[in-house]
Amino acid sequence: MSPSSTRGHRLPALVSLMAASTLIVPIAMAADGAMNADPKNPAPSASATPCHTPGTSNGAGAECKTTMPTTPKVTVEFVNNGNDATISEATTDPQKNYRFVAELPDGTKEALPDVLSEHIVGGKTTFNVELVFGEDGEIDEEFYGKPIKVQAYYFDAEQQYAPSMYANSDSVIKGETKERFIKLGEPQVVTLTKPSPKPTATPSATATPSATATPSATATPSTKPTESTKPTESAKPTETAKPSESAKPTETAKPTETAKPTETAKPSESAKPTESAKPDAPAPETPKPEAPAPETPKPDTPAPEAPKPEAPKTGWVKNGTSWNYIQSSGAKAFGWLNDGGTWYYLDSTGTMRTGWIALDGTWYYLNPTTGAMHTGWIALDGTWYYLDASGAMATGWIALDGRWYYLNPTTGAMHTGWLNDAGTWYYLMPDGSMATGWVYDAGTWYFMNASGAWVA
Repeated sequence: MSPSSTRGHRLPALVSLMAASTLIVPIAMAADGAMNADPKNPAPSASATPCHTPGTSNGAGAECKTTMPTTPKVTVEFVNNGNDATISEATTDPQKNYRFVAELPDGTKEALPDVLSEHIVGGKTTFNVELVFGEDGEIDEEFYGKPIKVQAYYFDAEQQYAPSMYANSDSVIKGETKERFIKLGEPQVVTLTKPSPKPTATPSATATPSATATPSATATPSTKPTESTKPTESAKPTETAKPSESAKPTETAKPTETAKPTETAKPSESAKPTESAKPDAPAPETPKPEAPAPETPKPDTPAPEAPKPEAPKTGWVKNGTSWNYIQSSGAKAFGWLNDGGTWYYLDSTGTMRTGWIALDGTWYYLNPTTGAMHTGWIALDGTWYYLDASGAMATGWIALDGRWYYLNPTTGAMHTGWLNDAGTWYYLMPDGSMATGWVYDAGTWYFMNASGAWVA
C-alpha cells in the first residue's frame, strides 16, 4: 500500500485518529431473561417507543427533529502522488452517523466504510483513497480520470427524525438494506488523478527504509521485543607489513697504492777520470695517486604500500531482492530492530520480513513495502483488523475510545451484525462498534441493554 499524504513517512489519516488501548474482556451484564432467547422473535418495550410522527414526542419526552442534517462537502486533492479525499462541513451530531455512497464510472454503487465517519472531528476528516479502497496502495486504472458521484446520507441511528424523511432503501444501494437513511443534497462529482508509476526498488541501499503509512509516527511498543544479541566484532584487519630496510651496500674497496718506484742505482764510481762530467740527478719520485672518494650507496626503492581494506557498509543494505541491516560492527542484525523509532523484524537469515508474521503464537503485520511494523486499525482485502501498541493482533473484546468491538478469536477479523457470545446475544454495528439501546434490523426493533446484551 502506498503511504497517504506524506507517502511513506506517516501512517494514513484513516487510522491515525484511532488511539491504542488496553485489551479488556467485557463482562456481559445481561438483563433477566436475556440469556438464551432468540433475537429474531423480540418483544420491544412499549415504554421506549421511537418517534414516528413530526411534532410528537417519544417515550423520553423528546420531539422529533424536522430540520434536515447539514450536507457535508466532499472534495479530492492530488497530494504527494496520491489522492486525498476530504469530508468537511459534516457538523450534525452525532457526526459518526454520516454515510457516503459512491457511484463508480461503470454505474455500480459502493458504500464507503462506515468507520470513516467515526473519525470526523469538528465536521472534517481526510483519508487517502488508494489506501482505503485499493490493494497494496493501488486501485484499478479505470477509476482514474473519470467522474465519480458521491452521495451523502445521514443514518438516523437514534431515531431523532420522522420516518417520512427516510430515503427508500433500494434508492441508496439496490438489493442492500439501508434503513433510516436521510438523503442530503445532490450527488457531488469528484475525479481521481492517476499517480506516477512507483519506483521498482525499495529504499536505496544506504538509506533506512521509510515507515507506514498510515497514522502519525509509529508508536513505540509498550512491551519492547527482545533485542538481537550483540554480534561479535569483526577482527581488526592486519596492518600492512613494514617493508624491510635496504641492505647497507658494501663500501668500495680502497684502491691499492701505486708501488713506489725503485730508486735509480747509484753509479759506481769510476776511476777518477780526467774530470768526468757530473752525472744527471735521479728522476723525481712518481707522486702517489689520490684514492677516489667512495660512491654514495643508493638506497633500495621501498616496496609499494598494500591497499587499505574498504570500511564495511553499515545500515540497510540490499541483497538481491531482500534487505539486511548491517550493524556498526559489520555483523548482520537479527530479530526485532528499532531504527529511527520504527520496528522491523529480521529473520534467522537476517532478511527483513514483510506482511503477516507469527511469533510465539502472536501475529504481527509488517508493511509489504517498507517492512515497518503496523499498529492501530488496518483494512486488508475488505476485512478490518486491530494491532495494539506492541504491534500484536488483537482478538476477542476490545475497548477503544469508549466503544466495544469484537474481533474473531482466531483470525482477528472485526465482527459486524449479530453475535452470540457465551449464550448472550449482542449486535455489532456496520463500523464494528457494539450497539446499545434500540436497534432496527431487517424490519424489526430490538433493545440492547447498557452492557450490549439483547433484552428479550
